[in-house]
Amino acid sequence: MQLISLQDPFYQAILNSANMTIIATRPDGIITFINHYALELLEYNAEDLINKQTPAIIHDPAEVKEYAAKLSSTLGQTVPAGFETFVAIARTDCADEKEWTYITRTGKRVPVYLSVTAIHNANNELTGFLGIGRDITELKKAEAREKEMNERFRQLAEAAFEAIVLSEQGLIIDVNPEFERMFNCPRSEALGKHVLDFVADDSKQDVIQHIDTNSSEIYEARVLNLQGKEIYVEICGKSHKYKDKTIRISAVRDISERKFFEQQLRNKQNELEDLNIRLAHLANTDELTQLPNKRALTRYLERFFDYSRRHRKALSVLIFDIDHFKMFNDTHGHLEGDKALQQVADASRGCLRNSDYIARFGGEEFVIILPETTLQQAAVTAEKLRRAVEEYPGYLHPVTVSVGIATLSEQHHTPSELLNSADMQLYRAKHSGRNRCAF
Repeated sequence: MQLISLQDPFYQAILNSANMTIIATRPDGIITFINHYALELLEYNAEDLINKQTPAIIHDPAEVKEYAAKLSSTLGQTVPAGFETFVAIARTDCADEKEWTYITRTGKRVPVYLSVTAIHNANNELTGFLGIGRDITELKKAEAREKEMNERFRQLAEAAFEAIVLSEQGLIIDVNPEFERMFNCPRSEALGKHVLDFVADDSKQDVIQHIDTNSSEIYEARVLNLQGKEIYVEICGKSHKYKDKTIRISAVRDISERKFFEQQLRNKQNELEDLNIRLAHLANTDELTQLPNKRALTRYLERFFDYSRRHRKALSVLIFDIDHFKMFNDTHGHLEGDKALQQVADASRGCLRNSDYIARFGGEEFVIILPETTLQQAAVTAEKLRRAVEEYPGYLHPVTVSVGIATLSEQHHTPSELLNSADMQLYRAKHSGRNRCAF
């Protein structure tokens, strides 16, 4: 991935509002950015960690050493126990995701789920690494509690550790003390009631189905205590013949706490997904014009270049830029220059089909990809674009563009060669007087 500017207050505000740890480093492991959440979790001040080496400060050395040995075996090469342990996988352009333990300033151990990815600049040069971590303390506690509860259930099932309900044709004939506690209902009041009196409406059909089919599988349901409060439970039941009666024995286990932590985990995962979407948008969008940037354009062009060659489809590319833009900036100022770029982008959008793709290539230069478009069709679109820019209402100062056009041919072996052809035509349009199209 390509790193956004961490010195920009806007992006810092986004990263500092994230409810997860975000730490950026140089290629050598020196920390260059750490967000507020990470500082609070680790009990450090920014000056304690910025320009320091990770993981020496915040990681468990034993874990680092153990994972280094595992990586060395997996990768078939020696991975030293240190910063390289965290980035060896990321250097292969794959995210390394696993559980780690952070060590806080006061020595507290915090389990996290950490994702480490490599960061590249526009030239695909490695500029550092980014680690995004999610505190899974509560999840670990929930898992430990669930494991303990399962073990206790197996050991104490005979002693009726769970709420036990005995029923005949749905009518309760006996309950144990755990039922009285869970449902806040004395045994005397429960006897004679129908089991569905204690089941929430949206779970009744499921309970009926398990009873009618004599199912013994464990399933989840929502039940109601005597005061109408909802409780998430797991139910396991089985029917037995006793003389001429069929008695249903049901064990009910309260899982409200587990459901609460599961929801908390889902919320954290959704927050991480939302942040990843926002980061991906920022990494692929030109901030000024809100058009895709060069990085996004390169991927899109590669995809359509390969598709068009493989299926023998037409593919055309337009490259255009604002005429005399340096003079425009020198005369009217850079703020007016920025407005002109935004207006040109807006005018260009109105000339395109849904299948066309426009991006800001850099500076005052834009690129449009026209799938399944011949040279003649591209020339029509280019002229339409040129006029739209020239006639765009609201300019404080006149703006025109020159357009270069190229269409995929057998001479183009790479997307870059196709772009270069269009760029040569742009150069020709400029030297022919500007405010015109060339192909």
